[in-house]
Amino acid sequence: MDVKIFLLMRLSANIAKDNFLESDEGSEPLTLFTPSSLSDFDGKTSKLLYLSILGEVFDVTSGNKHYGPGASYNFFIGKDATRNFVDGNFECKTNCDDATGLSAQELRALENWLKFYKKSYSHVGKLIGRYYDEEGNLTPYGKEIHTLIKKALEDETEEDRLKMRYPGCNMEWDLDRGSHFWCSDQSGGIKRNWIGVPRKLFAPGSKKFRCACIKEEDLKMNNIKEYDNCNPNSAECFEKQ
Repeated sequence: MDVKIFLLMRLSANIAKDNFLESDEGSEPLTLFTPSSLSDFDGKTSKLLYLSILGEVFDVTSGNKHYGPGASYNFFIGKDATRNFVDGNFECKTNCDDATGLSAQELRALENWLKFYKKSYSHVGKLIGRYYDEEGNLTPYGKEIHTLIKKALEDETEEDRLKMRYPGCNMEWDLDRGSHFWCSDQSGGIKRNWIGVPRKLFAPGSKKFRCACIKEEDLKMNNIKEYDNCNPNSAECFEKQ
């Protein structure tokens, strides 16, 4: 069936008339969906294709080639599979909307997915359940996940700041010479007017480290360590494994 026809159709069966939320002026009111009513928008029961992420429901009918029956992302249709946007589990059966335990990187990826859907498709409502209550307000769980996402985004900003101050080393590996680390005025993708020396830069409270180019004034920091058998004043280092 023509995609234009898909876009003109709006199934309202099984959705109570009072299940609407006020939306921004000039746009259509948002619908409060139950898991059961959302499941009707699967491209089969209805010709429309709806999905939910973080409890936000979007009409992705215009992306039929991606979301329609048999398409790559059809798994996400008619339900909230928030977790599976980042873990790649397309066979999830239960608790697919649960974002508990996701890493900061995965939470940031969820936020990027949400931004993508808001930009690319029509936001048609909210899903009653884990993230939103019967009045369309965030549940305590929903608030907690949004707080974690906000913190993850703030942490990313801090990571970017640290990468600017302590740029990564250029790195290569050779069978005969082993690992080769070196600093330049563009290493780590950061153009600057200094070069620095390669050091192991440890994350706070962790044994994990990365090679970073360190300025002379920062060489006394307690979370950096010299590479073994390397000239501490040289901009390059060879380390045999």
